Amino acid sequence: MKKLLTVFCSLCLAVMLFALSACGGSADGTIKGDYKEADAESYAAAMEVVSEPKLVKEDQTTFGLSVKSDFEASVKFDGKSVSLSENETANVAVDTEKEGLEGITAAANAELKLKMDDKFIDTVVAAMATANAQDGADTFEADGADGAGEVGEDAEGQIPDIGKIDVTAKANAYVSAGNVYVDGNVKGISDKLKALATANAGEEAADVIATLEEGFKYAFPQEMIVALISSSDYSAKIDVSEISATIKGLVGSLSVMDVTTVNTVLGQYGFKLYIDNGADGVKIKLATTAEAKTTITALITSSLGTDAPVSELALNKCDIELYVAFDAEGYLTGIALNVNVNATAKVFGKTAELNVKGTANVEIGLADVKLPSSFEGYVNPMAAEQPADEGATN
Repeated sequence: MKKLLTVFCSLCLAVMLFALSACGGSADGTIKGDYKEADAESYAAAMEVVSEPKLVKEDQTTFGLSVKSDFEASVKFDGKSVSLSENETANVAVDTEKEGLEGITAAANAELKLKMDDKFIDTVVAAMATANAQDGADTFEADGADGAGEVGEDAEGQIPDIGKIDVTAKANAYVSAGNVYVDGNVKGISDKLKALATANAGEEAADVIATLEEGFKYAFPQEMIVALISSSDYSAKIDVSEISATIKGLVGSLSVMDVTTVNTVLGQYGFKLYIDNGADGVKIKLATTAEAKTTITALITSSLGTDAPVSELALNKCDIELYVAFDAEGYLTGIALNVNVNATAKVFGKTAELNVKGTANVEIGLADVKLPSSFEGYVNPMAAEQPADEGATN
């Protein structure tokens, strides 16, 4: 039981770190502005401001991030579908005068939904088997209920029957006073999935599933996190100058090129550059053009090679916009992204469709971090078993 919980808690921590670094919520994926296609004059004016981008002022010891995202991806294959959606929000405040987690206060929450039609995996495996047989091979390797095994055209029955999936996972993560706290729950785990987990991992798996469904509260002391990531440098102060140097490197590569070169490079991938030089600073927008569908389709097709089991690839929609904003002094204030992509193709001879749609916004400044009034009830999952009413480990 303890081994499974340890693995699970490590996954919780990974999800929390993802939420703090790639986060989301109710985002529109844009930064409003009066954008015009970049020309020599507007480009030169923008580069004067952002060629030396900055994150925080020299005498500033605190800064924050507010991040929101909302994404959904789905795949349809021969009439069956699977989809994954996520909605995340996070607020992070950093005090550069304190060391390690002591210098971070954060709150993040995420909701993930996974849906999959009954027999989706069977349908994909069967198509692979059929395509494999048509290529002259009798079998191919696939994961079956008893591990890797030979699967022919009659692939159905060789893999576990997991039925229809409709699972929702919710999690909250907080960083306070050097500790990380995680809580949440998972709903919709089917009886088939429970039976399969129990058959492969015993009653320990059933206990873990019960914990997920009932709700969990775990505390990760700073020393535990340091041990998990095996980094002796993790307890050092956060070096904002390193982050600023990374930003300078990315933007600096633009400042050494003229606008004609930039537009030529972007045009090769179906993108165009737009700029808003306003009184409050500089806003930059990269957006796909009408030619992007053809350009990107050609790039993907050429990279797949002749042996790939993909044909008739069509990029029906490819709307991508990336925004970056700086204030009048060159300090980075925001990043935004929105994506809407639809593609169809024949995969293993069957009709497949991919949809990806999402938005993300990052605001840089002072973050409003709201923490629970108490962390009572959170327990160290890697310590000895503790009753549910004990307080968080400090």
